[in-house]
Amino acid sequence: IYEILLPSSNLSDGGLIGLAMISSYISNIELSYIYLFMNLPILIWVYKIDKPLFKKSIFGMLSFTICVRAINYFGIEMMELPIYLTIIFSGVILGFNFFYLGKLKASFGGISPIAIKLDEWGIMKMSKFYLYSDVIVLILFSNAEIYS
Repeated sequence: IYEILLPSSNLSDGGLIGLAMISSYISNIELSYIYLFMNLPILIWVYKIDKPLFKKSIFGMLSFTICVRAINYFGIEMMELPIYLTIIFSGVILGFNFFYLGKLKASFGGISPIAIKLDEWGIMKMSKFYLYSDVIVLILFSNAEIYS
């Protein structure tokens, strides 16, 4: 759904998923694969400093990637749903995924483990880190000529 909805409406997302979206548009490589690849350096760092957070991040990142793949396959390719039903379908699947990950106190990858650790160490609140990183990605996205 990210590959269809966001470019067609000139919308973007911030954080690592936003960077993955820009990379996907430029390279024509599927978003879920780029997102998975971009998570690797962060996951290696998290593994070295906090193994329980690493395990939760791996679980969350894989569940998010599986959900995006399922949405693309079942909602778009297999059922060929109209865009409004695809959006509802996507919202339900991702909503349940995020709710479940929240209950487990798991990260779904991306920059979340960095934000969690910076907040835990008293360096920066998670909300500020998300704001700053999202603004940077959105500025990059707005300057990228991917809609031509």
